[in-house]
Amino acid sequence: MKSLRWANVAVLAFVLLATPALAAIQSTIIGTGTPPAALGQDPVTAFPADGRATGPGFTTVPTPIGGNLTFSYALTHAIVPGTWNNWSNGYTGDVYYTTGATSPDSVTITLPPGTGAFYLYTEADNYVTVSFTVTSGTASQTLNITTPSGATGVGFWDDAGGTLTSVTVSTTTSFAVGEFGIGAPAAPIPTLSTAGLVALALALGFIGLLAVRRFRA
Repeated sequence: MKSLRWANVAVLAFVLLATPALAAIQSTIIGTGTPPAALGQDPVTAFPADGRATGPGFTTVPTPIGGNLTFSYALTHAIVPGTWNNWSNGYTGDVYYTTGATSPDSVTITLPPGTGAFYLYTEADNYVTVSFTVTSGTASQTLNITTPSGATGVGFWDDAGGTLTSVTVSTTTSFAVGEFGIGAPAAPIPTLSTAGLVALALALGFIGLLAVRRFRA
C-alpha cells in the first residue's frame, strides 16, 4: 500500500512538471521557389487575387483567414508582370511597393488577430542586390536579394501554437512586398520542460526501485 502511494506521488510530480514548450517565434528563408503549404505545424493559404484597381493609397489587404493585413503607411498596388515587371517562381499576381513614400526603405505589416503563420516575398525596385532584414517579434532573417526576378520569401510561425502580430521589412531602397500566405495557429504538440524530463527520470527510477523491492520481498 505504501509502495503504491509513493508511486502515485512520483507520477503526479511528472504530470505537474510536464509542460508545453514555451512560445517561440520561428523563421525560415523560403528562397525564390514556390511557397510552402505549411510553416512548422501551421498550414498556410496563399492570398487570392486582390481584385482592386492598381495604383497608390493601399493600407490594407484582406486575408483568407479573415481580417486584413495593415501596412504602416499607404503602398502602391501593382500586378506582376503588368505594372511590376518581374518577380520569381513564375508568380503573377499582386504586389505592393514603397516607391515614392517618405520612408521607402521600411514597412511594418500588422497581421490580423489569430495569425499563427505568415510568409511574404520581397524584392527591390531597382536592379540591384541589396540586404533585407525581415523581422517578427524576436525572430529575424537578413538576406541579400537580387532584382530582377529574385523576389525571395521569408516565413514566420509560433512553434507553441501562439500568434504573430506583425512583420517588418527593412532595406536601403524602395521595394515591393507580395505573394503573401497566412494560417491560423495549429494546436501545439505537448513537450516536456527540462524539469519535466528530470521528474520523469526520477519517477521511473523510483517506480523501478519499488518494483525490485516488492519482488525481493
